[in-house]
Amino acid sequence: MSDSNFPVISVPEDLAFDDASVLPMEGLQHEPTPASALRLWLEKADRSASVAAAVAAIVTANPEYLQNHDIDDLETCLTQALHDASESERRSIQFARCSVAISRKDYALALSILDFLASENAPASDKNRLVELRIEILQALGKQEEADRLRRNFAIDELLDADVSSIDLRAQARALFLEGNNAEAERVYLHLLKRRFELDSTYCHLVRVCLMLNRVDDAFRYLDMAEQFCRERSYVQARIIFLHILKCYIDQKSTGNLLMKLRQTLSEPGAFEGWTMEPVIDHLKVRQKISASQSQILMNLIKVLGSVTNLPNLEIITSLDLPTLTNLK
Repeated sequence: MSDSNFPVISVPEDLAFDDASVLPMEGLQHEPTPASALRLWLEKADRSASVAAAVAAIVTANPEYLQNHDIDDLETCLTQALHDASESERRSIQFARCSVAISRKDYALALSILDFLASENAPASDKNRLVELRIEILQALGKQEEADRLRRNFAIDELLDADVSSIDLRAQARALFLEGNNAEAERVYLHLLKRRFELDSTYCHLVRVCLMLNRVDDAFRYLDMAEQFCRERSYVQARIIFLHILKCYIDQKSTGNLLMKLRQTLSEPGAFEGWTMEPVIDHLKVRQKISASQSQILMNLIKVLGSVTNLPNLEIITSLDLPTLTNLK
C-alpha cells in the first residue's frame, strides 16, 4: 500500500510477518508492521538501522506501545532511526519521540519537538495532531485555560479556512462574544473585514470586543472607521451615535448634541435593531471607566435602539439632568 500523502518506512522482508494485533502505519511497504522488531530491539538481539526503522514505524503507528515497553530504550531507537530516515519518515519519528517525551513527563522536550515540527511548514494533515499533542501537554502541566484557548483558536482556524458564508461567520463571532471569548470573536470579525463584509457594522462589533479586551484606543479607532464607511443604514448610524456617547463618558467630555442626533436618526425608517451592549456597559462600570449614572443612561439607550416601544425613554433621558438618571427605570 503506497500513498504519497503518508511517510514510507522500509521494513525488511525477513522482519515482516502477519500479526493481527499490530496496526500498520499507512504507507508502509509491508503490512502489518513487524512486531518481532520490537523484541529484537528491546532484547538487544539486533539494533541495526533496519530494525530501528521498523520499531520507529511500530511506535509511530501504535503509541499504545509506549505504555508497555521501556520508553528510554524506545527513545534511543527513535533517535537512531532519525539518522537514515527520509524527510517524511523523520516527521513521523519526531511525532513518536514527542509521545515518548510525554510518557516520560519530559514536557520541555516534547514542546521543543512540537515547535520544531511546526516550524517546518507542517502539512495540513499534521496540524490537528500538533494541536492535540500541545493541548495534552498543557493539560498535564495544569494549564487548562491555555489548553481551552488553544482548542478554540484551532477551531477558528478551521472555520476561517472553510467555505463558510459571511453571514454564518458573523453569527459565530457573535456567539463567541456572548460566551466571553472576545479575542476569538475579534479574529472572526477581522476576517470579515478582509472580505469587506458590511464594514460599518463589522467595525461597530469590533468596538464592542476591544472594549471588553480593555483596548480602548483600538476600540475608538474602529469607531472612526465605522463612521468612515457608514452606509445609509439608520440602525448602524444609531449604533455609531450611541458609541460616541459612550466615548464621551469614558473621555469625561460633554455629549453635546449627540442625544438630539440620536433622536433624529431614530425617526428614520429601519432605525430600530437590537444590539447586545449590556456586557460591555457592565464591564466598563466595573472597571470604573463610566459612572453608575452613566451606566444607567447607556442601558436605557440600548433598549431604545432595540425597539420603538422604548422610544419614550429617550425623551426622558434628554430632559433630565445626569444625577437624576440613576433612578430611571
